[in-house]
Amino acid sequence: MIVTKIKEKIQALTKNNLHENRHLLDTEQKVLALLPNASNELRIAALWHDIDRAIPEERIHFKDYWDYEKYKKAHALKSAQIMYNILIDMWESKIFSQRVFDIIAHHERQHPTDTEINILMTADSLSFFDCNISDYEKTHTFEDTQKKINFMYNRMEPIGKEYLKENMLKIYEKYIK
Repeated sequence: MIVTKIKEKIQALTKNNLHENRHLLDTEQKVLALLPNASNELRIAALWHDIDRAIPEERIHFKDYWDYEKYKKAHALKSAQIMYNILIDMWESKIFSQRVFDIIAHHERQHPTDTEINILMTADSLSFFDCNISDYEKTHTFEDTQKKINFMYNRMEPIGKEYLKENMLKIYEKYIK
């Protein structure tokens, strides 16, 4: 199965970045919690949506951009390009690979018609609250942390906000309530 092969590649690429490994695997689990019958394309997109951050020579850095929105777009596009090339190298169809590319490339902002993109965006936010926020607080100012919390929470679909409240109550009460 392609998802299993992709997970093996993630393990190899993120062996020196356990933090990113945890976030990528957790995002897939959040996708499945929100959409139990998620397509393989969406699951793979979840597993690779931030892969540029796990590959030092490919990583997109905020300091190289004057605008947060441009940085997020560049980051999503870089991860999408990495995943697309890997899928093509694995002999996956161009239609399948393009769909994964599209989901990853657009996962940072809400899409008006694509439910899978919105589910990934929401799962990414949930995983941020579950896996990343404590480290983020340690390396950013209070004001920057509040901005990030607001960004991640406000972009979520209602199903994600409900999931956060019901399944991650301590986090919800600490950061959102």
